[in-house]
Amino acid sequence: MEEEVSLRELIEVLLKRKLLVAVTTIIALITSGILSFVILPPVYEAKATLQISLLSSNNPPQGNSPLEALLQSLAASQQVSMETYLYQITNPMLLQRVQEKLGLDREKYSIPALQKAIKVQNPKGTNLLEITISDTDPGQASKLVNTLADEFVAFIKDLRAGRLGQSTAALEEQLKQEEEKLNAVTEEYRQFLLQPNNVKELEAEQEDKIRQLTTFKSDLLTTRVELRSTREALKAAEAKLDGIPPTLKTTKAVADEPLLQDLAREQSGRPAQEVAGLTLESEEPNPVYLALATEINKYHMEVARLEEKLAALQQAIIITEEELQAIQGELAQKKVIDARYQARLQNLQENYQALLARSEDARIAGTLDTSTQIRVIAPAVEPVVPVKPRKMLNMAIAGVLGLMAGVFLAFFIEFWTRTAPQSQAGVNLKVPAGTAH
Repeated sequence: MEEEVSLRELIEVLLKRKLLVAVTTIIALITSGILSFVILPPVYEAKATLQISLLSSNNPPQGNSPLEALLQSLAASQQVSMETYLYQITNPMLLQRVQEKLGLDREKYSIPALQKAIKVQNPKGTNLLEITISDTDPGQASKLVNTLADEFVAFIKDLRAGRLGQSTAALEEQLKQEEEKLNAVTEEYRQFLLQPNNVKELEAEQEDKIRQLTTFKSDLLTTRVELRSTREALKAAEAKLDGIPPTLKTTKAVADEPLLQDLAREQSGRPAQEVAGLTLESEEPNPVYLALATEINKYHMEVARLEEKLAALQQAIIITEEELQAIQGELAQKKVIDARYQARLQNLQENYQALLARSEDARIAGTLDTSTQIRVIAPAVEPVVPVKPRKMLNMAIAGVLGLMAGVFLAFFIEFWTRTAPQSQAGVNLKVPAGTAH
């Protein structure tokens, strides 16, 4: 059975070991204080702010002209390109230029160390870039961030000037390739549509086979009903025929038939008085029996006809279903191919339109006096107050962790103390065999 531990027992353990909890907490606070106030060096942050703006040409177009719409679209796209600038801040080539300009120690201020010390932010809804660098030397921090900002402005300008012409040529070449691909796929798709049994023809055949199959199944159901009713009528007629004799027996007196009387007298040679008392028996076909037999024959013929029709309909359904499955299989394959062509054409058309728009933008941007301008609007100043270590926060965290560690040790020691005598007792109870009497 599991032992239940009450809240009172837990509190008693904490009160019993309160000195241990207090000592552990104090040790954690002292350790954190030594690290925060003595060992860890203060870290300073310096921040510089850059502005990225789009300036139009000297003679911007007036009114709602296509050129003005283009310039507005370019200006609106700067928020997207801001992501590129965020990543370019930590470009190794740019950081290498900073190292060379300031003559930094390559071991202390290596490129990975600089990348780790740099933070870049783009305040929401603005075209500003905030560059922050952390360092133990406040003067070095401000010098690093200001140099990085200046070199970043020069780096982006050089990069833009070198890539503007290359991007235009590359876009035109890529646009030509996409146009060739689009024309080739369009011609392939046209040839595919001209093939026999194309998608439209197969869909029409499929609808026709479905209509035929529906008609056959409807006729099959009707024939089954007719066959069942005909068999029931045949069974009833046969049962009725079993109780009707095929012939009827008749008895006639010779005296009632003068011709018979004369014939009997001549054959027997007896007088007319003796022959007149004779009787004649005969059998005649039963008309009711003949009518039922004729009706039963008709039922048999109708059953045979319906069974033959039923078998023909079943065979027609099987053949039609096989033909329909073949058409559906071929149609599915053709639809997959058709969907692939349409997807490829749509993708190529979208790529072509996107490249065409980008090529036109690059061409106009190269001919107009319109360029992206980057300037430093707020150089960094030497920081006075360090941002790290956060001494009071470290102390608070250390106090909480020390308290938790002390509580854990208190419960662990109490558990160890309580379970140790039971283990010892269990050892003492083990008596060697043969010693007890």
